[in-house]
Amino acid sequence: MADKKGKIIRDVIHGDIFIDEKYVAVIDTREFQRLRRIKQLSVANMVFPGAEHTRFAHCIGTFHVMRMIIEHFEPLFQKCGLEITEQEKDAALVAALLHDIGHGPYSHAFEGVLQSLGHKDINHEQLGVMIIRSEHTEIHEVLTREFGEDFPDAVANIILKKQEVKQIPFNKSTKKLDLQFVLSSLLSSQLDADRMDYMLRDAWYTGAKYGTIDLSRTINSMSLAINPENDQFCVCVEERYLVDIENCLLGRYQMHKEVYYHSIKCEMEEVIGRILRQVKKLYEEKKLKNVDQLPEAIRMMFAEEEFDIMKYISLDDNIMYYLFENWMNDEDPELKALCSTLINRNKYKKIVVKRETDIDNFKQEVTEILRKANPDATAENEAFLLTVKDKLKMYKNMKENILIQDRFGNLLDIGEVSEILNFGRTEEKNYIFINFDLVKEKYKDLYVAIKRLTEKYRSRNQVEREAKYVVDSTDLWDKVKDEIIGMNGYVIEEQGKKEQIDTYYDTKEGTLKKNDITLRIRKIGDRQWCTLKIPVKTQISNQEDSHSVRYEYEEEIEENNIQKCAELFHGKSELLDAIDKDVLTETLIVKNNREKFNITEKNDDSIKFEMVFDDVSYKNCINDRYSKDYQVEIELKSEYLHEVRLRLLTAYLEDAVPELEINKLSKYKRGLLLTC
Repeated sequence: MADKKGKIIRDVIHGDIFIDEKYVAVIDTREFQRLRRIKQLSVANMVFPGAEHTRFAHCIGTFHVMRMIIEHFEPLFQKCGLEITEQEKDAALVAALLHDIGHGPYSHAFEGVLQSLGHKDINHEQLGVMIIRSEHTEIHEVLTREFGEDFPDAVANIILKKQEVKQIPFNKSTKKLDLQFVLSSLLSSQLDADRMDYMLRDAWYTGAKYGTIDLSRTINSMSLAINPENDQFCVCVEERYLVDIENCLLGRYQMHKEVYYHSIKCEMEEVIGRILRQVKKLYEEKKLKNVDQLPEAIRMMFAEEEFDIMKYISLDDNIMYYLFENWMNDEDPELKALCSTLINRNKYKKIVVKRETDIDNFKQEVTEILRKANPDATAENEAFLLTVKDKLKMYKNMKENILIQDRFGNLLDIGEVSEILNFGRTEEKNYIFINFDLVKEKYKDLYVAIKRLTEKYRSRNQVEREAKYVVDSTDLWDKVKDEIIGMNGYVIEEQGKKEQIDTYYDTKEGTLKKNDITLRIRKIGDRQWCTLKIPVKTQISNQEDSHSVRYEYEEEIEENNIQKCAELFHGKSELLDAIDKDVLTETLIVKNNREKFNITEKNDDSIKFEMVFDDVSYKNCINDRYSKDYQVEIELKSEYLHEVRLRLLTAYLEDAVPELEINKLSKYKRGLLLTC
């Protein structure tokens, strides 16, 4: 190294990295220096304050890891009778250095922005190749001067084949058997230089320990073989290193779950896209303030004209932040609110839903509400609503496969070998974000309806955790209330009395009841709700426990029609979906005079419960029999973490009021039992 000319860069992840002069010339170009002004993790610093690292540092780290991988593979190539030439080595290293050169402001978030603005087929790899091949860029000039006229194409080919690797099925053969395929695999696959650096780097800067990997051992695990499926050279892993590769995949999965798809990061990236779509709308309507200050690159994106790469590379995080700050003072209330959300971290209200279809259903219902005021309105175009849906899996089979070479020389997909990966499940990340201030400002008359809709979809309201009791007389209600007041740790507020009438429906055979599912219509005054309750499958049954847990879904309805009500819950219960809705009939009517109380802890008002005293009358619609009893229910209304508080409260009451009889039955089941 003493005879070589170059520079040593001190890197927080890899230590001292020596870079030859010819590569330093690439780093010193203005296009590469632009990467200093693009954060690696977009807006993740809003969650992880240390995540201020840049694409610049990551690209240098990837270059270093690629060099380590090449040094590891050179003797393996020689054993196979192959040789990697200096030009091929240079091309691989420069491709590693430039693999992210096409990223726009806020990294991957900007790709989604471009696509939402009409540039459907653009991604950062293609933009990077445009920068490398454009004769107007400093990078192109340096590459041709330092490495030769054909060198930009050689680098671009590795990046393009990198993209092709992502699309090659397991049994597809490429046209040419050469080392380029291997080199591009080393840059982009499920085990590559890019991932090895960003996992270590992102874990360091976010403080997420599960992203750390043993770099040298991971590289040493890699070997070379010919895939018998396609006679193509491929990278494989020796079976003895299986645990290390499982650790890499598990770490990457956890990083995606906890960092890359953190709800706040997802929300703010969606806000960036929504800001630019709103600006485009105002620009086209000639309502945008200070339009003369709009960068040419943004105008180009709005016009959906042919992409000018020189305009594009004028953009970075700093430029966009300056624009967002200016737009925060725009006259348009939606643009102001969106920019304030991003600049001042004024988050939307978050709703986590279980299924991707819940998001689609929510947007459809919002659209129906909005069209009461505007027949052309759609939820998709509203700034007050953001949605995110994605699926996470530890290992994606049949895509950039990781091949394990067993001791007999056979190549097997890691998914066939690893017991850990076989247990890995696909996890959905489904978020709805609502800005109620924008709703109130734009749709004042619809605010209440949208608010009620969001409450229905909140996951907290989809699972009920409650304790239920039967008492002999209403005298015990006062005793229960007095005991809670006497604990001195709680505040009780009376919420009044109401009569509610619940009508339950089932098939004549009792199909829903047999599966612990209840379907009812509740009437209180002039309003009606349809409710579906289904058991939590993972619940551990304990008949002595007074607590019950069920999923609960509720819709306010205008028409008392059980067939239409049942259709509202499509996708929530496979059993209900399969039932012919026309065979649903009234089975039980429960008339309930309910007195409601809110309970909060004195020292922590975030801990909330709802207590009700129920005077219940039952009518069996099948045999026309009647019955009556009195009940007490206490339900957790705050975070699931507070369930232990519910248990402490109810345990105290069960000791203090021994007349409380634990009731594990729903009102529906109890009513049928009492009237059978």
